[in-house]
Amino acid sequence: MYIIIGYILKGLVLAYIVHSSRKKQNLTESAILAALITGVIHSISSTFLYLILLISFFLMGTKATKYKHEYKEKLTQAYNIDGDSTSNKRNHIQVLANSLGASVYIVIILIISLTNKESENTKKWIELLEIGVASHYCSVTSDTLSSELGILSKSDPILITSFKTVPKGTNGAVSLMGFVSGVTGSFVISVLYVLFRFNEFSSIFSLIASLLFLTFTGLVGTLIDSLLGAILQASFVDSSSNKVIEIDGGYQLHISKFVNSKVQSISGTDILSNNGVNLLMSFISSGLSILAYYIIF
Repeated sequence: MYIIIGYILKGLVLAYIVHSSRKKQNLTESAILAALITGVIHSISSTFLYLILLISFFLMGTKATKYKHEYKEKLTQAYNIDGDSTSNKRNHIQVLANSLGASVYIVIILIISLTNKESENTKKWIELLEIGVASHYCSVTSDTLSSELGILSKSDPILITSFKTVPKGTNGAVSLMGFVSGVTGSFVISVLYVLFRFNEFSSIFSLIASLLFLTFTGLVGTLIDSLLGAILQASFVDSSSNKVIEIDGGYQLHISKFVNSKVQSISGTDILSNNGVNLLMSFISSGLSILAYYIIF
């Protein structure tokens, strides 16, 4: 009975999110479909943990994005993928770039649970994969908050590869405000994880250790994202406005589309889009977290 009630509650939550997203028009139709599929995957298991982590990331990311949005828009020169006007709606690629890693781990957990008898080895694998899910959301939450709030720093950030001051909005740039915001977001996700798994910790020491470990994985994820952004993602400044060029929807820059603009390279190479960097970062960070957790714990 409790399991049925749980699934009903999850369904209502997903229905509300879809309704709210359509009403507020902050997601495209394809993004809403991607978010719904992601939500279903996060809801299949009897636990509420996966869905709570997804929703928490979504809420914190949305709030951070909207915070002083009009001011932040003035800090970069935004274009859409065709080099024209911009849209504030997030697309399906952005949704998947920030959730696909966790969905993959959850599907593997479900397969293991269905095909393997309950044993210590099975429990250990599920524990490791759940750490992967938690560290994934620690990383993407930390990255999102550090990007959306770090750009509001009063001083210009520094490029992580050269430590030189660069304009706000530069890929791979870091700031103290971004660092604090990112760690705070990662800490919130970590707290939610340990609360849901509270009864499984053998001591308060192991609980605190897991809390600190997961919080740290968020910081590592942000640093990995900054490194990838500084090296594999191009940053250009529009000399007419002296602002960093940003492509709406997280698509690749393709600077050739801006032949009529005077642009100057700041850093990186035009290999990956912002979505590509986020996706790669999430898999690297969560994968390293699983390995580190296996070794340490």
